[in-house]
Amino acid sequence: MENGLDIVFRKYTFSPDPAMDQHFLNNPDDIREIIALLEVHSEDIIFEVGAGIGTITKNIPQCRKVFAVEIEPKTFSILKQEVSALPYVEPINGDALSYIRTLKFTKLVSSTPFSICEPLLQELFVLDYEKCILLLPKKFTDNVLSKSTKLGLFADAFLKITRVREILPDSFSPVPKARTMLLMVKKRELPKKGEALKSVAELERFALASLFQQRDKKLKNALRETLCALLGKTKREAGSMVAAMGISTAVLSRHVENLNYNHYLRILSGLRKLTTSPLSGAPSAQN
Repeated sequence: MENGLDIVFRKYTFSPDPAMDQHFLNNPDDIREIIALLEVHSEDIIFEVGAGIGTITKNIPQCRKVFAVEIEPKTFSILKQEVSALPYVEPINGDALSYIRTLKFTKLVSSTPFSICEPLLQELFVLDYEKCILLLPKKFTDNVLSKSTKLGLFADAFLKITRVREILPDSFSPVPKARTMLLMVKKRELPKKGEALKSVAELERFALASLFQQRDKKLKNALRETLCALLGKTKREAGSMVAAMGISTAVLSRHVENLNYNHYLRILSGLRKLTTSPLSGAPSAQN
């Protein structure tokens, strides 16, 4: 028995290519749940990353605007025809990551191609939005939520990621090899200077957010600015504190964006020790 996607594939003589990460959600119950989680209101502007042939797009309720972005030309041609009767949907043929900062939106939805999972998550650190509903590979999700990678450390600093449930492989056509998680993502409110020393967790979140926002700087300079903001020190005082952290000159000379996971663990350890030292002039962060 043909399902909805089979009919669309036959209509357009289209065969999805798993090698291009083309796995289209085809379970109506899953799609309804995604739309329910998105909570679309009439004034919402929705940004859809990897809209494919419009499987989710067609089910988004009428709202102010839906930007449905799809990069693959043949797939986009089908998407454009499938949503042609929906005046509030604007199909866009291009790289979603090149549009995400220029198009204002309130909510984001994505059955995310594996190749852009990490850069998309990084964009969500700095953008303004109400919520995102994402389908991401389970292994990728597990690594991020375990904070066992550099990306995981930053994701925990910027985002509140809630696992909703696993989406079964046969909900997609073609069936993917990787398992998929349905997630809700919201921005965390970053700790203010006076709050960052109340706990170790808030101290680390403040530091990671500050470093990410200065990722084009050398670590020495970024740490100095972070300590100025955190403790109200002068640049000279903060520079002395950085020197007391026990981080090698070679690492301090690296740009923040080029540091690895173990570098960040050492930085956070140094900050924890530093804020318990009389040199900081601040109350110790509590566990």
